[in-house]
Amino acid sequence: MKVLRSSLHIFKYVFLMLMVMYTNYMYHINNQVIMFLEYVFILVVMALPFKEKIFNDFKKFELKKTFKKNIRTYLIGFLFMFITNLVIQLIIGDIAPNEEANRKLLKSMPVFYALVMCLLTPLIEEISFRLSFYDTFKNKKTSIIVTGILFGFMHVILAFTSALSLLFFVPYTVLGLTFSYIYFNEKNIFSSTLFHCFHNLLSIIVIFLTGI
Repeated sequence: MKVLRSSLHIFKYVFLMLMVMYTNYMYHINNQVIMFLEYVFILVVMALPFKEKIFNDFKKFELKKTFKKNIRTYLIGFLFMFITNLVIQLIIGDIAPNEEANRKLLKSMPVFYALVMCLLTPLIEEISFRLSFYDTFKNKKTSIIVTGILFGFMHVILAFTSALSLLFFVPYTVLGLTFSYIYFNEKNIFSSTLFHCFHNLLSIIVIFLTGI
């Protein structure tokens, strides 16, 4: 039952994301207030079933202590992600479709999407991919592996362009495993969210500085 419950949360996340993408495309929605409310709506829907745990995690969360304790884990994960991502880019001669889509969004509305990608998106994804599975499996390693793989899978499927683009499943899964390792060790959703926000912030800074 717990696996079914967690799976339904993932399907709910995918459905909401596809619904928003379809609606914005069909009705040419580019109003920042409306789009912000869409993200808030997704966050609320995903968070409601876990509101008590989220509230308790927030009360226990210690930002400085969490960052110092887990920065090494994140950097190791980031290094492996960077290497695998670079190798795949050299093989297929292109960047990940998900990354390309994010760059286009940042180019169209820099401030808006920078805020969304640094604050709202990480929390939505951590609730969807980590918190949804907080008590699904008894074995911590199983929890880390399953949620890490799901994270990687969704990031290539929702931006699928070709069979070769599926290779980017590897670096996204490495990143997912890193966030999952932090979450299931800390048992606090804001721990993995902190590093997810940090990672997205670094990525956006690199994009803006390089003008890519």
